[in-house]
Formats: sequence, C-alpha cells, structure tokens
Amino acid sequence: MNKESIKTIILVILVAFSLFLTLALWNYQPNLETVNQDEGLIEETDIGGEEREIRELLTPEEVIYHDQSKHYGYSNREYIQETYDRMQTWSLFNISISEKEIPVEGEVLEVIFPTTLTSATIQDIFPVEGQDLTIPPVSFDRAFIRMSEEEADIRFLTPEGDRMLQASINAEDMDQLQSETENTSMWQEYRMFNDDAERRIYLPENEVEVTKDVIVTDTIPLKPLKNVLFSDPTVVKQFPLSGGDVRNSDGLSRMDLVAGQKKMQYLNPVTEQPDVASTTFNTQELLTESVSFINNHYGFTDPFRVQSIRSTYGDMKFSMYFNERPILEDPEDFTSMSIQFETGVLQEYVRPMVTVDPYESYPNVSEEDQLTTLASGATVETVINNSTKYNKEEITDIMIGYKLISQGGGFSNYYDLIPSWFVEESGTWKEVTGLGAVVQRGGGM
Repeated sequence: MNKESIKTIILVILVAFSLFLTLALWNYQPNLETVNQDEGLIEETDIGGEEREIRELLTPEEVIYHDQSKHYGYSNREYIQETYDRMQTWSLFNISISEKEIPVEGEVLEVIFPTTLTSATIQDIFPVEGQDLTIPPVSFDRAFIRMSEEEADIRFLTPEGDRMLQASINAEDMDQLQSETENTSMWQEYRMFNDDAERRIYLPENEVEVTKDVIVTDTIPLKPLKNVLFSDPTVVKQFPLSGGDVRNSDGLSRMDLVAGQKKMQYLNPVTEQPDVASTTFNTQELLTESVSFINNHYGFTDPFRVQSIRSTYGDMKFSMYFNERPILEDPEDFTSMSIQFETGVLQEYVRPMVTVDPYESYPNVSEEDQLTTLASGATVETVINNSTKYNKEEITDIMIGYKLISQGGGFSNYYDLIPSWFVEESGTWKEVTGLGAVVQRGGGM
C-alpha cells in the first residue's frame, strides 16, 4: 500500500469520526437538575423570621372598660388580642378633628396603645371609607370607643393633647363588644393610679397570677445579615474583641456580636451618601421604613411589638413578648430590637442573634402550680408613693412584665422568665421592689 492510499484511509476515518461526534452531540440530552436561585445564585438575606404588618406590631397594652366611676380590665390577656383583631374589621367614616373630649357617659372602652402614634397610622389599623382620604394630623396613644344601641364612635387622642380625631363606627360592629361587657367572668376590677386622669395608668385592684416560664435560645445565622448590612460582604474582615465578642467590619461600617454573641450591634458612621436624599423621617415614615427594612430580611424572628417611636431622634424600639407580656428586664439585653435612621440612611441596627422558644422544664408540674402570685395594684400604688426610689412626676407607665435570669450565669442557653411589677420613668423600665414576699405555688418553682 503506497503512501497516498494510507493518507486517504486516515482522512476517511477522521471524517467518519467527526460525523459520529456531530450526530452524538445533536442527540445528547443532558441530565441536569434545575438550579433554584434561592439556593445560591442570589445573595442569601433571609435570617429565618417572618414578615409582619404594622398593625400586628401595635397590639394594645391594655383594654379598659369604664362603667361610671368603675374601671375593668380583661381577666385574660388573650382577650386583648381578640378584641384588637375585631377592631381591624371595623370601617371608619365621618372622620373629623375637634377639641379633646373624653367620653364618660354610657358604655366606654379605652384602648391603650404601646406608644404615641400619628393619625396616619390609623389607616394601617382600620379600614377607612375612602382610602384616598387625607386624615387630619393628630397624635394619639389611646382610643375611646363609645357604644350605644343606635350609634358608636371612636376617638383618638393623647391625655396631654388638646385635640382629638373622631370617627363613626357602624353600631352593629359593637354587638360582640357589648355582649362581652355583660359577661362579668371576662373582667376584673382595675384602679386608676393615684386617680390621675391626666396620665391614665391602670392597675388591677387585686393580686394577679402570672405564669413563670423557662426559655431556650437558638442561634440566628450571621451570613444573611452580613449580606444585608454591608454593600460588599466579600471585603468584610472579622476581628476578635474582649470577652469572646467579635467585630465584623468593611473599614467603614461595623457589626459587633456581643453578649456571648447573642446580640448584634451594627453601626454605620457614614451619614452623607450622594444617592440618598437628606431628609428626616416623621413618625409614620420612621415606622414604615423600619418595618419594611426588617421585613426585607425576615427579621421578626420572635413575637416583637413596637415599644417606642422617637421621630426627633430617628429611632424606634421593639420589645419581645412572651405569654402576652413584654420582657422588660434582660441583663444581657438580647430580647429587644432597635433601629435608627439619620437623614434617611440606616445609622444603627441592634437586634438579637438568637431566637427564643419555650422549654418544657417542669413536665410533672401542672400549669396551675407554675403560677406566681404578684402584689395587687393597690399595694403597688402604696409602695411607689411611699418610696423615694421613684420620681412620681416622671412615671409614664406601670405594668407586669418579665425579667430574664440566666440559668448558667450568662453561659447558658436556658433562662428563667420571672414575672414582676415594673415602672417606667422617662422611657426607662425598672422593677418595683419592696412589695414583700410574693406567694409562689408549686414545689418545683
């Protein structure tokens, strides 16, 4: 066989092989799984909580039924949420502004919100006939509902203000409330602290039984928050701090993990950004922007509610609730959440890096035997008035809440929730002491 014949045979083989590969490529069906974008093609920003609506975060602290000179509150705090849920179905109409007038005649319900709000928030809570209606501006921290067979109205005001916003309600929407006011088993007698009709602080007349509990914490992932808070997470460096704390920084902003890394403190010192308008949020804008920001990374990881809004300082605070009561004393300070904006830019964000869940600590103890009996409102009033520890002029609220006590001296994930009386002075909560020994039932408590 000569050289030319060999070249011809090789050429034929190569052409055939090429045709075979082409045919194989045409008929090949790859066995590929569809890539879920949520699993890596986009930055992970979900920390595992929930999205919340503004109205969910504004559950009233108290609902007081006034019957002439007597005051009554719900005997079960779950009734407050049920009443608030019904209120959100009422349709408001005939909205107007007038001079403040607190109703005293007939059946009156006083609904006390956790902080001072503006009339713009009313549309976040209630259906309003004509949603394009501009509601006249007024501040309020409570609503008075006046009920009768023929008509009903609601008035929004603050005790120290001189104006109120008034709206009509369909009388038939009051049927459930009116039937409840006749059910004496749902109510317990309350007293107005020092008979002060300006501050309008209410305390239960008799002793109160509250459940003591145990909670356990579980860690929140760090990476999603780094993706949320830093413009370029890849340049963030981590540095150890004293006491086991950790700092993450991109050279400008920093995110510190403190309190045994159960709490995060983010600080952005750069306030001048050319792409952001230099504006200060009013109360409603601050509420809306804060909730939207936290919702964007599913940051409501526990049952938080609004505690305070300070538009003057651009900040607001959320408190964690348990058994329908706030946690008001926490030495490690990881059960609250705060956010601050300056000139429209996120300046500071402080939040827990753990979630909180109930722990079955007393499996052989009945629910009744886990109750702690707290002093009556009359006793609390007497102790506060007779003590020099409290500035009576600065008291803005008094309530029952929980204090958190670590079972391991700060190194444990298990905490006791101890119910106690608290007084608020100038925005700061502190435990009321000197009430005497409380009655505790149950051998395991």
